[in-house]
Amino acid sequence: MAFWKLYVGAVRPSGPVTWAALLTGVENAGFDIDGALRAASTPGVELWPQMACRPIVTQVTMRNPIMFYSLPSFAAVLALEGLDRMRVYRDMAWRNRARPEAEGRWSERWSKIHVKETTVHGALVDGPSMAELGAQRGVSAFDVMIDLALEDELATRFELRASNDDEAEIAELLQDPRTLLGLSDAGAHVRELCDACYSSHLLGHWVREKGALSLEQAVWRLTSHPAQVFRLVGKGALTPGMDADVVVFDPDRVGAAPPQRVHDLPGGADRITIDSIGIRDVFVNGVCCRREEKDLEIRSGRLLRTFAS
Repeated sequence: MAFWKLYVGAVRPSGPVTWAALLTGVENAGFDIDGALRAASTPGVELWPQMACRPIVTQVTMRNPIMFYSLPSFAAVLALEGLDRMRVYRDMAWRNRARPEAEGRWSERWSKIHVKETTVHGALVDGPSMAELGAQRGVSAFDVMIDLALEDELATRFELRASNDDEAEIAELLQDPRTLLGLSDAGAHVRELCDACYSSHLLGHWVREKGALSLEQAVWRLTSHPAQVFRLVGKGALTPGMDADVVVFDPDRVGAAPPQRVHDLPGGADRITIDSIGIRDVFVNGVCCRREEKDLEIRSGRLLRTFAS
């Protein structure tokens, strides 16, 4: 049973409750979005379904095939480490077992899986999908993905648009005040995805390009609304007595840059990062920590430990 159904029928906590996530597209088929939104407006209930304003996009390699972890055939892959997994991928008997499982699991998504990073398949980056390549080569999309990975010693990264890609439904959810904008990755799965750019994407894509929200509505979505829901004292508005947290941006330019991979974690580990475009200045507690689109080595924030009742 969906969490919101359990919550509405249970003892209700005194504070707000939020849950993730209302997702659109094929992965959400059959989920009762309208029912969840009705529950969010039930008298005496403060329930906030989160929704994302970007597709859930992840990058995977066949060296670490997280999109296939749940398939029984991949137990043989996960029993090995690193490049040793290539032995399994070359085994045609194994492929014959894995193929129907993989194609059943991702039948709707092969047209949305592309080569994103590679050392040997440069001509395919952001090019034809696995479904298109499979049709061209007369083999399954799954076999194309495995073959491309083997040719690059499992270094090729494939980008998968996994869910939340129905723009008409996203626009409707953005315009519904019963939803809470959110669902950032919050720093998890840093090698596979980055959703921290959702605020810039909202302002660039949904305000300027699509006109689904006014600029004022979008700013409310990013500031006053979450501050009200989470009872963040002194946050969410520019009024006397409030914390002077200010973001200055160019509405004609603001947006999210293309993703890039950087190696700045301990031990040189990598992660995906997405920069913002058109964010000129940022003030935190009245102190400038970004000026003329360049971050400054200033940390004027503080940890919020509690919220008001």
